[in-house]
Amino acid sequence: MKIIKPTIFDKEEKFEKIGLNVFNFNKRERPKDPAKIMFVFCFSEFGCESLGLMYCIPKMKKEYPDAYMIAVGWYGREYLYRHLVDEFWEVKKEHQNLREYAKAFHHTSRNLAILERSLRGKGVIVPSAYLGQYAVGARCLECGKFYDKKKAECCPQCQNKEFDPSIFDNMSEAKRGVVRVPIPSKEMLDRADEYIDDNTVGIFARGRKCYGRNLTPEFYKE
Repeated sequence: MKIIKPTIFDKEEKFEKIGLNVFNFNKRERPKDPAKIMFVFCFSEFGCESLGLMYCIPKMKKEYPDAYMIAVGWYGREYLYRHLVDEFWEVKKEHQNLREYAKAFHHTSRNLAILERSLRGKGVIVPSAYLGQYAVGARCLECGKFYDKKKAECCPQCQNKEFDPSIFDNMSEAKRGVVRVPIPSKEMLDRADEYIDDNTVGIFARGRKCYGRNLTPEFYKE
């Protein structure tokens, strides 16, 4: 007899409502037609978030050049999106614990799932996991379906064999379309110099729980 241990789910605190700070980056008027608005959710772990904003979102913008794009993401990240989208909606600081539920190009948070559903009807919803499709999936040029090129020689939906390769499968082309993070202003660089001495070594450590493989804060302090 094989004994299967029950899965223990983390009891995520339920918020009645997730507060959002809204940043508007240009003078474009938000369309009244929801079909012309795209809510792009960027609730992935920070490494994949970087891939999303440098590679995936720029590729999506080329595909939908007329869309009014609103990125929805983590607190304190608006500076990474101000050159990319029309608006950025960040979850308020008190909800930063939801980062513990961030995975690679997706999340497991019930609160964030409720937030995503609450915006249906106000625009086209693009979940975080969809950005990952650009990174790893081939996209059919006929019907637009993403699929695994290693498992199928043609599109499983329309059988078309013409496809746009994933970012990871064509990095040389992807690098030509990359939109890099803006360089900080001279004022910010000068301010950083006030804190950083010559020959300084910095250690960056993330205290994330979701994969359970991080060293303790005490280890880094020692």
